[in-house]
Amino acid sequence: MDLPYKAEYAKTGRASCKGCKSPISQGELRIAVLVQRPKTTDDIDHFESLRIEDQDRIKSRVGVATTAIVPDKKGKKRAADPSLKLKQQALQDFEVQYSKSGRAMCQGCEIKILKDEVRISKKDFDTEIGRKYGGQPMWHHVNCFAQVRSSLGFYECGDKLPGFKTLSPDDQKNVKAKIPAIKQEDIPPEVKKIKTGDEVDGALKEDEYRVQTKLMFNYRDQLDLLDQLADLMTFGVLARCKTCKGGQLVFSKGGYTCTGDLTQWTKCTEFVRVPKRKTFKVPPDLQERYPFLKKYKFVARNRVVQDVAPTNNVKKDEENAE
Repeated sequence: MDLPYKAEYAKTGRASCKGCKSPISQGELRIAVLVQRPKTTDDIDHFESLRIEDQDRIKSRVGVATTAIVPDKKGKKRAADPSLKLKQQALQDFEVQYSKSGRAMCQGCEIKILKDEVRISKKDFDTEIGRKYGGQPMWHHVNCFAQVRSSLGFYECGDKLPGFKTLSPDDQKNVKAKIPAIKQEDIPPEVKKIKTGDEVDGALKEDEYRVQTKLMFNYRDQLDLLDQLADLMTFGVLARCKTCKGGQLVFSKGGYTCTGDLTQWTKCTEFVRVPKRKTFKVPPDLQERYPFLKKYKFVARNRVVQDVAPTNNVKKDEENAE
């Protein structure tokens, strides 16, 4: 499965961040961006092989680009609303201001926006400039924004737009009149609930998943960052692939993929969600060499694997598919 992002811990200290240009230290969390801002963690390769703390860090930002800005329900306590933080983050993609020049073109009517005229933008992360600089403002006249607001996911009143308070009283009144809050009953059901792309299936044991991941990293940190060995110690030795008669199974997105070959020209495509395993045993000589292994005791358990649903645009750019 080709995914548009990859999260991992830097193998060396030679790579530099494309944003701040600073070196990325060995072992530091880094994310390779192959397309636009991720809409779900299911688009991020290797995500499940990160520490729980780093998974949580990424989850807190993923999904912001697809969050609909809807009015709060009447009587709902804002402090108790878990979606409030995500909504506030998503609002930062919008802005209202006076046009600084006369060069920008309205994305609605395709007519240039005059200098000092009120304009409203939403950042686009899919353009070349947007990918490079963390979003490109796509400007609209107030009337044009009001016409396309639903497609941009903005159902709130115009006074919630960042920059609203910098406008004159008359312009504030005009923006509020042209962009009133849309009533709850008029908002499509599919956008009323803020979706982060990280909702876990009801049957999934999230607590067990977190405990397992922390246990695996306890082993991994003491084994020179060997992912596969940490997996074997935590869950057991993997049986060989039955399809190609001997291929090695390796954890991938949503399960275990065979790395063997069916023929001299054909790769094995076997995918197993819950593979067969056997007890992992530590050789006596390794117990002497690595003291922590003396305390190791194998416990049979099945690895909790989350269901994944990558977005439809999961494709790597040909120039990056190396």
